[in-house]
Amino acid sequence: MLASHWVLTVALYIVLYAASVALSVPGGAVLTLAGGFLFGWLWGGVAAVVGATLGAVIVYVATRSALRNLLLDRLEDTRLDRFRKGFGENAFSYLLFLRVVPVFPFWLVNLVPGPLGVSFRTYTLATLIGIIPGTFAFSIAGAGLDSVIAAQGARCAAEGMPRENCLHFDATSIFTPELIVGFIALGVLALVPVLVKRYRRRPY
Repeated sequence: MLASHWVLTVALYIVLYAASVALSVPGGAVLTLAGGFLFGWLWGGVAAVVGATLGAVIVYVATRSALRNLLLDRLEDTRLDRFRKGFGENAFSYLLFLRVVPVFPFWLVNLVPGPLGVSFRTYTLATLIGIIPGTFAFSIAGAGLDSVIAAQGARCAAEGMPRENCLHFDATSIFTPELIVGFIALGVLALVPVLVKRYRRRPY
């Protein structure tokens, strides 16, 4: 069914992802894993990046207009000053850093740039580029889950096991190349904050 309605399914996935981001609903990692599982790491990653960027843009538009004053009043002065200083020095680099390194929650980084005057182009490009590494790391891991199920099914078929017995996983089926690559990608992603912070501290 998924193959026969692939385009529609991907479109619905993007809409669901965008809506969850726009409404600041937690669970982006789970959605990204699901995208990799359903569509493969490449198309799952692309769909997740598109959905997350669209959702973030919706938040930007909303906070740049109607919600601007409300957000500025509610944010703590110290945190707001920190954001204002970073965006004032170099909005693109600072926002890109916040997207790559999860210093603050994704939903919070979506809310602040609009009211602080970051341009639409800067916001969109920095968001699009900055979320690519993390998104594809989770998408690869999600695609690896699919390879685990496929490996288990192949083992059952080769051994002539009944279908119901395939519900019991063999531990050796878990370590597929795809899933190992996914875990490696997540491990590299976990090192990014350390590397970026070290780079920012280097003297020039």
